[in-house]
Amino acid sequence: MGAVRADLRGCACGPRERPIALGEACRSGCRLEGVSGVVTGPAYVGADMTDLLDGADLAVWPGDVGAPDVEAASL
Repeated sequence: MGAVRADLRGCACGPRERPIALGEACRSGCRLEGVSGVVTGPAYVGADMTDLLDGADLAVWPGDVGAPDVEAASL
């Protein structure tokens, strides 16, 4: 059995007042198309799970993975 990948397509994350905290979670291979709302990092996102993104780097990541309606905010 292969690795299980999260499928969050179409989910609504929290508003700016209550964002979803990624909490250094591994997001390698996660499906995010159509997700909206606010998330906070840092988060591991690389295929080898060594790319820890936060701040400006995390801010551009949602658009790169098909979730342009996700705002990645710093705490």
